Amino acid sequence: MFYIGLSGTLDVFTLFTGSISAAVVSLVFTQVTFETPPGLSTLAGKLLRGCLYLPYLFWEIGKANVALAYLALHPSLPIDPEIGDYEPALREPLPVTVLAISITLTPGTLVLDDRGDGLQVHSMTPDAFRDLLEGRLDRAVSYVFHGRQGMVDGTTDTEDSDG
Repeated sequence: MFYIGLSGTLDVFTLFTGSISAAVVSLVFTQVTFETPPGLSTLAGKLLRGCLYLPYLFWEIGKANVALAYLALHPSLPIDPEIGDYEPALREPLPVTVLAISITLTPGTLVLDDRGDGLQVHSMTPDAFRDLLEGRLDRAVSYVFHGRQGMVDGTTDTEDSDG
């Protein structure tokens, strides 16, 4: 997408060269990005589940935007910021990174630190932090990386479930 934005066109040549460039860069940096390179059999399932996760994330971002707008426009400005520790069920570096980015993208919450055993999260309201503690976002990210089994019980023992 960045390549297309720089080129300013959507012709076949640009799409083809952009795809080739993205594939080469992805292959070159696989060893840098992943502790163990993903297998092709599990990659397709993760990509498909990731495409299902994005609308859910956008919905959560939209809900948080409305809630934050309400707070900002409310006459008494009922903002009660707090910093709390959140221990996700996820333990692997990439899923925890996706979770932390998802939390930070959601207005009203911000991941301050990954302490190894949990995330330190700043929230604008106690409700925002309580929503995080309910674990819906954690389970959704777990679903992306571990299929239905990871979403249901929060375990991450399986490499890939029945997705």
